[in-house]
Amino acid sequence: MVNASGTEERFPWNLAPLRALAILASVGLGAPLGTESPAAHVGVATGSWLGSAIPALRPLARPLAIGGGAASVSALMGIPLVGSFFMFELAERRRIPLTAPRAAAMLAGGVTGWGVNALFHLNLIRLVVPKIPPAGVLDAVEAIVFIGGAAGALTALTGEAIYWARGWSDRPLARLLIGGGTLLGLALLIGWLATPVAAFGPGGTAIAWAETNETSPARLLGLALLRAGSTTAAVLAGGCGGVFVPFLAIGDLTGRVFAAPFGIPGDLAGAAGAAAGIAGGYRLPLTAVAMVLGGGRPGRRPAHEPGHGGGRRPVGPGHGEGRQCPVVVRAAMDPPERADDVTPPICADRQAGLVPRAGAAGVRQARVIVGPGDRSRVNARPQPANFSRPTWAGVRGPCRRHLWHQPGAVTPRS
Repeated sequence: MVNASGTEERFPWNLAPLRALAILASVGLGAPLGTESPAAHVGVATGSWLGSAIPALRPLARPLAIGGGAASVSALMGIPLVGSFFMFELAERRRIPLTAPRAAAMLAGGVTGWGVNALFHLNLIRLVVPKIPPAGVLDAVEAIVFIGGAAGALTALTGEAIYWARGWSDRPLARLLIGGGTLLGLALLIGWLATPVAAFGPGGTAIAWAETNETSPARLLGLALLRAGSTTAAVLAGGCGGVFVPFLAIGDLTGRVFAAPFGIPGDLAGAAGAAAGIAGGYRLPLTAVAMVLGGGRPGRRPAHEPGHGGGRRPVGPGHGEGRQCPVVVRAAMDPPERADDVTPPICADRQAGLVPRAGAAGVRQARVIVGPGDRSRVNARPQPANFSRPTWAGVRGPCRRHLWHQPGAVTPRS
C-alpha cells in the first residue's frame, strides 16, 4: 500500500484474488491480525482494475484507486474520515503532495464507504466509546499523559518489532516454523492468563474479557504484552493482515491498566489507550483523532436513571477527602438472573460498601463491595417504594461502582 502511493493506478489488481485467499487463511482462521489493510488493498485493487478495464475511466484510474481504498476502510470502521485520513497518512510516508484531485478522491471514498456501512447496518469492528466523561481536568490529564504515553510507547515498540519481522530475510519455511511456534506458545500463555478465546482474532475478545472480568493491572499489562508478541509472531510467520485493529486492542488493554489505580472509568481508559495505540504503533495520528471524534461522545444516562443530568455528578456529605465521584448505576429492563451476571465494579474503596436501600423498587440483584478482594452478594426481593434520588453518607475517596438494577435507588454506606 505504501509503496503504491503516488502511482495507485499501477497497483497490481490481478493479485487481489490471491490476497483475499490469504486473508481468509490468516484472519479467518483466528490469527491476531486485522482486516483494515487487506480491505484497503482490495479497495485500491478494485479502483485500479476499473480504471484499466473500462477505457472511459482510464483518466480516473488513480482517483478511483484512492477512493476505493478510502471507501473500504470507512466501510469497515463505520467512520467516514477514518478511511480518508488513512489513505492520506499512508501517502505522507512517501511525501506524496496532496493535490485537489487526491483530496477529493479521499473524501468521496470515505463518505461512500460510510454510506455503505450505514445502508447495510454493518457492525464489523467494535469501537470502545466512553459512557462516562472525565470528572474534570485532572481525569482528562491523567488519561492523556499516563494512558496515552504508556499505550503509545508499547504499540510503538510493537510496531518496530513488526517492521523487523517483515524485513527478516530468511527462508519462508524457517519463518513459518519460528513464527508459528512462537505464536502457539503465546496463545497458550494468553489462555492461562486470561481465557483461550482472547488469543484469537484481532483483539476484540481480549477487550471483552477485560470489560467483563475484574482483574489486576499487572494481569492486564501482561495480556497486552502477550497480544503484542502474538501479532509480531503472526507477521513473522507470513500472516496476511493488518495491524490497525491489533494496535487498537493492545492500546485498549494498556489503557485499562491505569483505570483502577487512578480511578478512571475503564471504558474511558480503554478508548484513550486505543487512540494512542493507533497514533503510536501505526503512526497515524490524524486517523486516530478521526476515529475518536467519529466514534461518538460519552453517552447520556436515560431520564429515568438516578443521577441523570449529563456530566454532572451528585455529591454529598463525606466527600471531603480525595476526588469526588458518584456511584454509577446502569439501568436494565431485564436484570440478570444470576449474581455472576452483574457487571463488575471498576474500582473499590475499602471504607465504603454498596447495598440496596431498604424498600428500593424493583431491585433484583446487587453486590456489596467492601474492598478489592472482598466480595459478597445480596439478593433483594422487589418491594414497592417510591423512586428517589441517591443519597450519600460517609463516602470518602474514589468509589465508582457498576451494578444492574431496575429503576430504584442505592445508598453507599461506610
